[in-house]
Amino acid sequence: MSEYPPVLVLAGTSRVVHAIARCLHSHGIVVDVGYPETLGQVDFTSRAVRQVHRLPDFGRTEAFGGALDELLERNGYDTLIPTTDESLVAITPIYGSLRRRLYPGCPAPEVVNAVLDKRITLKIALECGIDVPLEHRFRSLDDLDRARDTLRFPLLAKPASKAEEANFALRYFQTFEQLRGTFLDDPSFGCKNLLQEY
Repeated sequence: MSEYPPVLVLAGTSRVVHAIARCLHSHGIVVDVGYPETLGQVDFTSRAVRQVHRLPDFGRTEAFGGALDELLERNGYDTLIPTTDESLVAITPIYGSLRRRLYPGCPAPEVVNAVLDKRITLKIALECGIDVPLEHRFRSLDDLDRARDTLRFPLLAKPASKAEEANFALRYFQTFEQLRGTFLDDPSFGCKNLLQEY
């Protein structure tokens, strides 16, 4: 029996989870792992992990929060360790209630949001005098067309906020025509993403 309360690690990449679990285990701390159903069958076979729990998708706030609450109640964890942006986003809405029960292993929501929201990150960097790539936001195809002559390619598209679209793959555009085609295919593309010089 461990002299320390158990810890719950919210899973993402296996190698990260294994490293954390082995470190804690070496100090006599019991480690359980919780991972979202959307990861499918995940194999966390390790002597450092006591139990693996399947949780609702991290994006389903109410279902995830309820299942996590039940798990915390049942196992008496005193620390929760999120290991991915998705798990950080998932615990942000319930951070206050988690904080009353255990150590959430991450900064407060306003800090997490400042890190995950590229708009805030870039604004802070500029205020600190750090050079950042030029950034563009176009809400519509007309906005994009008006800026055609000011754009320097290649451009990189990324979600304006990871909290809004955590599983987005980065996209590169070599020409104006490629970018314009994307706006034609998805009229909301400019609202959801920012474009940066590469």
